[in-house]
This record gives sequence, structure tokens and C-alpha cells, in this order.
Amino acid sequence: MFDGNWVQKLDLSPRVACFWWRILKDALPTTDFLMNRRLLNYNCCPRGCEAIEKWDHITTSCYKLLQAIETVKKRGLIIPVFDSFTECCSQLKRIAKVKPFMAKLYCSLVFYSWKSRNSVVHDGQELGSCFIASTAVSLASILTKLNPFSGHWGAFQRQLSTSSWHPPPPGWIKVNVDATIRRSNVAGVGGVIRDHKGRFLCSFGYNCVHWDSGYMELVAFRSIKRVIKDWMVGAKVIIMEGDNANVIKYLQDSVFKVVHYEVDGMMEDFSFLMGFDSFIFSHVNRECNKLADCCANIALEGDFFWDDLCVNKIPPLFFSLLKEDGDGFIIT
Repeated sequence: MFDGNWVQKLDLSPRVACFWWRILKDALPTTDFLMNRRLLNYNCCPRGCEAIEKWDHITTSCYKLLQAIETVKKRGLIIPVFDSFTECCSQLKRIAKVKPFMAKLYCSLVFYSWKSRNSVVHDGQELGSCFIASTAVSLASILTKLNPFSGHWGAFQRQLSTSSWHPPPPGWIKVNVDATIRRSNVAGVGGVIRDHKGRFLCSFGYNCVHWDSGYMELVAFRSIKRVIKDWMVGAKVIIMEGDNANVIKYLQDSVFKVVHYEVDGMMEDFSFLMGFDSFIFSHVNRECNKLADCCANIALEGDFFWDDLCVNKIPPLFFSLLKEDGDGFIIT
């Protein structure tokens, strides 16, 4: 048994916190746990690691976890590696006090590595290390009050607030999308793509006739494929943000399977994601998504695509909101 007070103070998501509580209380159904209770006749890692599946293995040395950690490091994030479960707990307890995002990220990586392990056992399918890493980073970002990217990249960013847009890390691009519907059922979807310095790359908008706002929010994400250019695929990761929590959750749950297993009839809409190392769907407050909302409203009057801010048809409101987002952070 190990002291688990640091887990409670870390404010992890309920599922991740429960997972770590079970580890600390030796209540996780590892193969070693099940063999000791005569429910299995082997205690090796089901991934073929040729190691006994105990605390040490699942939290520090499983090859899938190490792959995910390396993926995170390639994105420019600092993440520790431990030699034993005892060291893992003692160091995470210390790190949680000074760098809570790093501790939350590690705990989330172990959780999603375990979730992937269960997928192997029950479904015969392993989640990709990029998916594990991206999902863990996304979850840790949401849980951390301070912007996780400050201190790791060259952009100084304020606390994650509910009223300002934040740029992605260097080498990444971010797409914000939104949708709007008039009483006449004329609907518009729109979005804007920017880089880690907040620089405008392009904006777009399309209209149609529809009555379901939730469906149109999904259409907004599907429309990204129409504007992604080959040179954008050179980015390491694409972050796609929207302000509809239900649509974001649906995309987070389904698109990985769509891209990697070609199911659900959505492959054509999101096949462009395979050109990136990884991708993240993220929910943001409406105040952080005002420029995308502006694009959606502009689209009510007609389809458009702008990759040059010198276009005469761009309304002043667009420039005002673009400047407002840019004023929300400082580039160093």
C-alpha cells in the first residue's frame, strides 16, 4: 500500500483518480493480481512484454507507455521517466506541488496506456501511441488551471481563461470552427486556421439549409477537409476547437476509430488527419471562439475562402476579433 493523498490533491479527472487509487490500493486487475487469485494461469503482460504485469510494469516500464512518453517528448513537452513504482509515486508527489501539469500528464498517460491494454485483451486492438499521447495531453490541459504550454515553449501564455484564445505550441496549427442557424433555417459554418504565433493562415465559411444546430456544428468540423492544404500537413499536430461540448465528445470518441479502422462512414471527411502526426479535438468557451462564430455568420451571406488579409471583402469585425485574439498573448 502507498500514500495516495497526493492523488487527491492533484485534482485528476474522476476516472483517472479512481484508476490511480486502485493502483495504490493494489486493486487493479493485472494479470499478476488475477493469477494470485487463481483466476488466470499466467502473470505476464498481455502485450507481449515478457514481464510480470504488476505496479512497476504498468506505471513505468510497459513498452506502450514508453512509446507514448517518447511521442510526448517529440512534441516538445518535458515528461519524466521512472525506474520503479516507488520512485514514480515519490517523484509524482513532489512534482505535483511545483509542476501539476506534468504530474497530471504522466498520470493520464498511464491511464490511457492501461485503457489501451484493456482494448487488446477484450477487443484485440491496440490504441496508437500518438492517440494515447494526444488524449493525455488534451485531458491534462483541461484539468490544469495554468496553460500547460507555458514553460515548455517560447510563447508566454496567461492562465487558461474563459475569455481569450490561446495559440498552439510551436510546430502545431489550430483550427477554430463554429456554426450558426437563422430562423429561416439558413445555416452557416465557418472557421479560422492559425499557427503558434497566432498568425492568420486562412479562414473559410459555407452555407446550406438546415435546422439542427448540433448537426451543423459537426458539419463545421467536417468542412475542415475542404481547406487543408498540403503545406499545412507539415505541422506536427492539428488542434481543432469548437464550443459545442457534445459534438467534441462525439468526435473524441469516434474519430480515432474512423481514421485508423475506416468505420462509421466518416472516413472521407477525416482522412486528412492521417497526414498529421497526431490530432486533438478540444472544447472551448464561446468567448474563445468568437472569430470562428464571426466566420459562420459571414457564411450566411455566401461561401468564402480567404488566405490573404488584403481581400477587400473582409469585414472590419473580422479584423477587430483577430486583433483581440492576438492581444490575449505575448510572443517572446
